[in-house]
Amino acid sequence: MKTPSPDDADVEVLFQSPRTFRMWRYGVGHSQLLLRATPDADEPHCIDLHFEGVAAVQLGTRYVAPQVRLGTEGERAALEALAQSGAGPRHIALALQTETGTGLVLCRRVRVLRGGTDPLGEIEDSEVLWSHRT
Repeated sequence: MKTPSPDDADVEVLFQSPRTFRMWRYGVGHSQLLLRATPDADEPHCIDLHFEGVAAVQLGTRYVAPQVRLGTEGERAALEALAQSGAGPRHIALALQTETGTGLVLCRRVRVLRGGTDPLGEIEDSEVLWSHRT
């Protein structure tokens, strides 16, 4: 599926979900970011967006029905400026695009995980649904 980017170029959507994801955990020291969609009436399991090797973020706290796509050159440049010297060629710029705005993450890998039914559960026993890295 293609979607227009802020630079008016069509970009490939890597992952999309109708669920609402919230900022769940961000560990600067461990360079990990977790956005979680908690169980609801339609889906009894947590779905997590787990970013690893995070060098920079520019995010809100809530993303309704996000589409994850590769960041544009401009978005990558903005993230690299935030990261200063913490980013390298093995980092990927990703955009979480919704109807209300776009969040950005500069990381080495992102995974979509299906967890348990406990919204406070950990990700260790989660099933990997999708993964992307450079």
